[in-house]
Amino acid sequence: MAVQDHKPKLMPLNGDRIKGQTLDYREPVLLTNPTNKDINCHVLVDYRYLYSSEHEDSRVHGWISQNLPVGFWMIAPSDEFRARGPIKQELTSNVGPTVLSKFSSTHYSGREIDTYYGKGEPWKKVLGPAFVYLNSVSSPENPRALWEDAKQQMLKEVESWPYDFSRSKDFPNPIKDEARRET
Repeated sequence: MAVQDHKPKLMPLNGDRIKGQTLDYREPVLLTNPTNKDINCHVLVDYRYLYSSEHEDSRVHGWISQNLPVGFWMIAPSDEFRARGPIKQELTSNVGPTVLSKFSSTHYSGREIDTYYGKGEPWKKVLGPAFVYLNSVSSPENPRALWEDAKQQMLKEVESWPYDFSRSKDFPNPIKDEARRET
């Protein structure tokens, strides 16, 4: 699992969590005998909040396979669509492997600051962009190269935003926006 440069994690398998010892509440599990012995040097207690990140720091996150030299990544070139601003923390992954791309949630903030809409109230919001990126390397000896490549792809997507493929009047259009600024 890779969330940020300083947060690479070897995630346990779901079976490791099942075999582990549940702690005071159901989320954290003490890994008593993980399948991958290298996990013991990284984390003894696993819970999904280890893989959280603030919106501004989660433009790319994902998985690197230990069996094949492939990566699976979520890239968000912009976080302007996400609720609660750039410093709101959000989950990025769960054991599984599961990659998350949360558009709105009450994690770390509670229901009281969620959005509510009255019956019949007109409302619309564009959610995204969310970009799935798959990559591979020829040599399994350097899995970190997948992370570095995903970060480079993220930078390309950030430079390309806002995209010009959408026909929706609700989606930013760089050509129309530029023409509007010039007039």
